[in-house]
Amino acid sequence: MVITKKQLNKHMNELIELDSQFPDAWNKKNFLMDLPSKLKYSRLIFHTTNLIAYMICSKKEDYIHIHRICVREGFRGMGLGKNLLDSLPNKVSLCVDINNSAAFDFYVANGFTTTHCLMRKEK
Repeated sequence: MVITKKQLNKHMNELIELDSQFPDAWNKKNFLMDLPSKLKYSRLIFHTTNLIAYMICSKKEDYIHIHRICVREGFRGMGLGKNLLDSLPNKVSLCVDINNSAAFDFYVANGFTTTHCLMRKEK
């Protein structure tokens, strides 16, 4: 299901709760940030009335960039993540933590290739 601003607001608590599994969990401001073509390419998936997966994307240059993709733990392995990816055009980009082997392997299995590596140094 394509997202509307009304749906983002209506399901904000579920989005924040589902996103809390990430070390850099998003808040309301992150989810509501205005990005090019965000509502056109982002998706929500529900089981009955419960949010079980989402993908937040925007247009970056000539790619659709995935900012966030998440499937609720009990619903992983059912093809929902693949369905979210398949809903996008062919040119898609994303950043993934190389230490998150499950996510990295998922993207490789779905045709993504590594194009560059971001390195950091923190004092």
